[in-house]
Amino acid sequence: MAHVQFVRSRSLAPTPGLLQTLVWGCLAAAAPTLIRAGLDGVVADTVFPAYYPFILAAAIVLGWRCALLATAFSALAANFMFMAPRYEVIASAQEVGDLLVFLVSSAAVIFGAETLRTAVRRAHAPGAWSHPRVAVSRPLPRGHGLLLGAAVSLGLWVGVIWTVISMMRS
Repeated sequence: MAHVQFVRSRSLAPTPGLLQTLVWGCLAAAAPTLIRAGLDGVVADTVFPAYYPFILAAAIVLGWRCALLATAFSALAANFMFMAPRYEVIASAQEVGDLLVFLVSSAAVIFGAETLRTAVRRAHAPGAWSHPRVAVSRPLPRGHGLLLGAAVSLGLWVGVIWTVISMMRS
């Protein structure tokens, strides 16, 4: 049976040091900020969607610390550059609500990705499938679990956003 080899434990980057975390966190926030700035004339009403893929990628590849730093830098950059009134940090209660939604949904994405990283590490650890009381003939396909976890994280994010938007409209 063919398995989807999406992520293996040896392809996960080791947790970076402090300096590398700062550099990668800044890059994970700067890239979507530049993309969003380039689309500023076309996309005026949305602020945060460009940031989520980069936060997810940072969380899966580099770990939760880097993704958390990217989230903080992204929140500051998006608030300062793209939320009205521009070039002011947290100028209204509406901005606080928008930032909280972004932070909560980013935390859900980071939590899901870190759970997946941990599961992949454990699944590939020596002796992971040789417990004396459990007879495992074949472990679960590795890639399917990762894709399922990513889908659950994305679903949580969409659910949180949908709920908040629904509450704000009513």
